[in-house]
Amino acid sequence: MEKVDPGDENGGGIGLTEHEAQTLAAKNYQYFNEAQKSFYEPMMTDAEFKIQFFRWIHKGKFKSFPEVRIAHKAWKDPEAKPILMSEDPDAAKAAKATLEYNDRVVQTTGEAVGRIDAFVKFLKNLKSDEIKSLPTATREKLKEAIALLSKMSDAANKK
Repeated sequence: MEKVDPGDENGGGIGLTEHEAQTLAAKNYQYFNEAQKSFYEPMMTDAEFKIQFFRWIHKGKFKSFPEVRIAHKAWKDPEAKPILMSEDPDAAKAAKATLEYNDRVVQTTGEAVGRIDAFVKFLKNLKSDEIKSLPTATREKLKEAIALLSKMSDAANKK
């Protein structure tokens, strides 16, 4: 019920009246119940996640129980989290799809080749200003990945 506070590291509250908060909780009882069944412990121990989950409920982010069930997993996933945090009305569905896709094991060389080809195509389509706008840590991870890939490729070629 607290007001939104940009100075607060968690952004403060949602700014609802007590009656609005009770109505929101009652209207979304089944989603809260599903969250309790799916990730009770993180809801009790991860305050930042708990606050964000309430915000997602307030924004109507979830359209189904399966979308609620993946909320904590998406929160912890570096690829799914930004999707879920976006303003896209279908963000939970997209985050769920991303997690499901990434959970699949690369079962064949052809699938690995396809994923690599898609990633290379993605990288080649990035413009320099888009790369510049990436966080420094992300650019460093790309450099590390390139160096690792180079070493692995050289080692594979020597065999």
